[in-house]
Amino acid sequence: MIEKSLFDFGDYRAYLRHVLSRDGARSGLRTKFAQSLNCQSSYVSQVLGGDVHLSLEQAYRANEFLAHDQSQAHFFMLLVQQSRAGSHDLKKYFQSQIDLILGERSKIKNRVITSQELTESQQARYYSHSDYASVHMCLAVPKFQTARALVEGLGLSPDRVETILEFLLESGLAEKKNERYTIGAVHLHLGPESPFLQQHHINWRLEALKKMNTQSTKHLHYSATYSLSRKDFEKLRENLLQVIEKNLAVVRPSPEEIVVCQVIDLIPLSNDES
Repeated sequence: MIEKSLFDFGDYRAYLRHVLSRDGARSGLRTKFAQSLNCQSSYVSQVLGGDVHLSLEQAYRANEFLAHDQSQAHFFMLLVQQSRAGSHDLKKYFQSQIDLILGERSKIKNRVITSQELTESQQARYYSHSDYASVHMCLAVPKFQTARALVEGLGLSPDRVETILEFLLESGLAEKKNERYTIGAVHLHLGPESPFLQQHHINWRLEALKKMNTQSTKHLHYSATYSLSRKDFEKLRENLLQVIEKNLAVVRPSPEEIVVCQVIDLIPLSNDES
């Protein structure tokens, strides 16, 4: 069963109880949450128990702690304000704003995909962060084709995975049958003229930098600086192009079991060769 997301809750305290109890008391998640709000753990317990409410300032900090994106943060703030409202009319106002968001999300989920390529705005979102491509490519691997498996395998929050899966479904990059997700039929191609190509390269180089911190023996990181002739520089470039072609020849028929990122750079450092 897919992990419940923020938008499945009508009460922010029920959502917080769900999120803060996922890893149990062992994780100390409630303590860390209280620290992020600059309050005592006992106060968080009172909030979760329904005795008191978060202030708007605390709700804002909660958004940061829970890594909500912009739409999630707005929805969470509406839930808090709806619960804190002191009159029936004010509660009704905030509820109407909540219902409006849920209605729009329902329309998007039921939208039929007619385009076989991503629009420019969809490409902008897809290439905004490597998480999108990571989740997308993992859908080719059977063991990662559920939301829970993606959360555990990629180390992303359930809300983050839910948001990305919704986008992939909306854009046709993914398909869902029962509780399993697979790669969709929509075409994805990033040509050399694309305005998103630079961001694509940046995303994966940042990901490679993060992986360096793990110091895993399974990772391969190599950096070197050479001085050599222009002619031999072209030989190095050709060698790397051949490596890429050989790797693709291995990848195409290979069974989908893991997802990897390949980053290769060879750049002249002097201005006259840039």
